[in-house]
Amino acid sequence: MRFVFLGLMLVLVFGKVRYLQDALGFGGEVVNIPPKIILIVILFGIFLRAIHGKRLINFSLTEKLMFVAFGLFIACGSLSSVFSDEHMKLYPQIMDVVNYSSFILGFYGTICYFQDTPKERLKEWLEPTIFFVKGLTVATLLFWFLEQAFGLGMTSHDAAHRLFPPYEFIYYHGTYLITVVAFSFLLLYKERNLYTFILCALCLLSARDRGYMFLLLFIAFAIVYRSNTLNIKLFIPLLFLIGIIAGAISYQKILYYTDDDSIRATFYVVATMLALKYNPLGAGWCTIGTWNAYRYNSPVFSDYYYYFLWADERDSVYGDSGFSSIIGQTGFAGTICYLLFMILLFFAISQKFTGNKKLRMVVSCWLIFNIVSFFISDSMVSNFSIISSFFMGILYLSQKEDPDELKAPAQGDDGKTVPELENMAEGESASDEN
Repeated sequence: MRFVFLGLMLVLVFGKVRYLQDALGFGGEVVNIPPKIILIVILFGIFLRAIHGKRLINFSLTEKLMFVAFGLFIACGSLSSVFSDEHMKLYPQIMDVVNYSSFILGFYGTICYFQDTPKERLKEWLEPTIFFVKGLTVATLLFWFLEQAFGLGMTSHDAAHRLFPPYEFIYYHGTYLITVVAFSFLLLYKERNLYTFILCALCLLSARDRGYMFLLLFIAFAIVYRSNTLNIKLFIPLLFLIGIIAGAISYQKILYYTDDDSIRATFYVVATMLALKYNPLGAGWCTIGTWNAYRYNSPVFSDYYYYFLWADERDSVYGDSGFSSIIGQTGFAGTICYLLFMILLFFAISQKFTGNKKLRMVVSCWLIFNIVSFFISDSMVSNFSIISSFFMGILYLSQKEDPDELKAPAQGDDGKTVPELENMAEGESASDEN
């Protein structure tokens, strides 16, 4: 399994490398295959466990409500696929549903599948991956200095750059770099502060809005968790401050995306029009905002051809707008259910890491970061989400305390419990004084 985890990390890091894509045709759908195969294996393993009557998972009330909200979200898209005029083939619709379900299937599936594995073995499996992420973190920072000093030809010409000329490492897009950096926080949460400092520096030096956003979230959650609790009086002002700063950072980006030729702005407009036309359930699965909608030629592109005139001049249509895909496909009702699901998802997962304050801080930051990114790119439907779910499930199991260990009193060498030994010691000391 250590090689499986290391392989997943390599897919996450190098799956969208520009030069590999150009030279070998590697990337795109190819990088989605390994994590989906492993997800299928895990789900099949859970099926075998259920057949043999082995223990599965006991869900909390928050998790049950989360699954209900998610089920209603899927139902909205399914019903709209039946009743709207934008009919798509069944296979791409199923693929869209699977993509939206991949994160929770991967997270809870991993917990269920590996729940009987000793924690020491899980930690041993993670060691090669953690070692690789350490090297990658240091190498990425060194590359940034080399890029800025010698101009290696990998500097992005992004119109939304801020402090420094943005760089993309070797990725086709700077945002993907931030995705890898944000994920690295999860694996290096208990390592030396040096790695945390480098990851924070990469968020700043990336000159990406999402990098700044993650850095602000990380600092905010570090302050909140230093007080040992999610103090609501402290948490709300911090989120308000983050919102103001994020708005100021994104001002130029907002202007850019409201341009007439903007891809994402076009999707926002058309998706909202679909939600109004097919109120309250939307146009149905695989109609707008997802790669499947473009790949399988959604009728929306023909019905609203005037808005997509630029599509023929581009290599592909961006399908990375979470807001467009949710409100366009599931309408206002589905959007409400999805937002409720994401909120409950945050509390459901963060509550699982209460035994480790530092890991819970990083996980909470990571979840909020992806929820906020909903309006930019739906990161919960990519191979990144599946790979993240595997590792988060393993991290949960590797740090989870055994309830029996917590309840059982510690014992001394002679079999007596610690409280009994303490009482005996107190009795002996009292008799000595007498």
